[in-house]
Amino acid sequence: MTTGGVHLRLHLTDDAVWVGIGSMVTCAPNTLARDCIDRIDDRSMTVSGRPCATVEVLAGVLQRAIEGVCRENQPIKAATLSCPSHWGAGRRAVLESAARRTVREASAVPVALLAAAAQESERCVVVECASLTTTVTRIERGRDGRRRIAACELAPETGSADIREDGDRVAVIDRLIDAAGGDCTPDLVLLTGSVTADPELCSVITDRLDRPVLVVADAELVAASESADAADGILRDAPVAQSQAQLQARPDLTSTPRPRRRPKMLVASAVVVLILAGAAAVVWQVRADGAGPAAVPAPVQAVAEPPERFAMGRVSVQLPGTWRSRSGAGGRLDLVPDSGPDRRIVLVGKDIDQWIDTAAVAAALERRIAERGPGGPFSEFDPEARFAGRRGIAYTESPDGVSRVRWHVLVEDGMQVSVGCQFLEGDWGDLAADCEQALRSLEVSPRR
Repeated sequence: MTTGGVHLRLHLTDDAVWVGIGSMVTCAPNTLARDCIDRIDDRSMTVSGRPCATVEVLAGVLQRAIEGVCRENQPIKAATLSCPSHWGAGRRAVLESAARRTVREASAVPVALLAAAAQESERCVVVECASLTTTVTRIERGRDGRRRIAACELAPETGSADIREDGDRVAVIDRLIDAAGGDCTPDLVLLTGSVTADPELCSVITDRLDRPVLVVADAELVAASESADAADGILRDAPVAQSQAQLQARPDLTSTPRPRRRPKMLVASAVVVLILAGAAAVVWQVRADGAGPAAVPAPVQAVAEPPERFAMGRVSVQLPGTWRSRSGAGGRLDLVPDSGPDRRIVLVGKDIDQWIDTAAVAAALERRIAERGPGGPFSEFDPEARFAGRRGIAYTESPDGVSRVRWHVLVEDGMQVSVGCQFLEGDWGDLAADCEQALRSLEVSPRR
């Protein structure tokens, strides 16, 4: 666990990222937030006419929000991110991986747990009414006093946009509340999600539900998570207690891709938004018709085998047990996954004088890249890049016409360490999580 620094709370909505720091809550508008959530199961998104890793787009959205509220060089200890309550571990891992491009520690927590955190209710139901879907979750206190998800129901074809067109669709929410509540009558119904931005629509829902309903707006959700997180730790490690029978009966709670439909009133021309991805400015173009690559498994999956640490001299990194060491001679270590040779992580280390710092190494690298000219294989040089919660030097190499290498250079304890993550063009999403893990876990042992 890192010490010192601030603890952020991040909440993505349809068109913004809400950021909480202590008692302060701010809103950072970003129209890409919803698209990233909708495409969380996709390995890539269409960006400027070509596929780009979804986890990287999401990382840029989060980084822009964080940098908009944090002072330059302000240390960040960790971040708690809200996520739809029906998400499984795979989707939460993608969100956490994207956040760890900027912060060292990240934890995704279901919205229902956050909404219920500040309530005294022993048993409540949380209704997350997004634009296109609605999730209803029952939250209960266990014997240990901690809150947990006891039941979760999803309506993939009913959201705030549908209810705005037809108020009778509220009956769908009513049925979900009954299904999630089971034989127990909830003490309180909490209404959150994009619907809270429309007071008139909230009134339509609360009137037709004919139940005691408390509306929890986005800002209140982020503010409540701050007081609860400091209270008794119920957010960080609260278990998601769903029965195996329920999960088998409702596979959509963990694996079904989110719908791509768009309500007519929300369809507009393509939006071009400037965001920061990593440390380079990139223009992302989002297709408003929702078209894009077919759904594929999320880029971050649970690791079946225990991680393994690979060492080369004083330098070592940790990767999943599915990776293997190919060579280790000449101050270079090549690591490849069992899935094939089209991806690899290269570790290069060399001893340098203690007085040489990151700025000096960056100046030398920049001179060498400039010497190759504009037609050289190197691009996207950044002397102050941030990746996997670490600051260093970054640049991209294009050794041939089919692959790219993202290099990250660190200077620690009299050693210059370069980590190169090589992948086929367009397949960065397959390597992003493992590259991040290598950088985050990198250690340099002291000189003897």
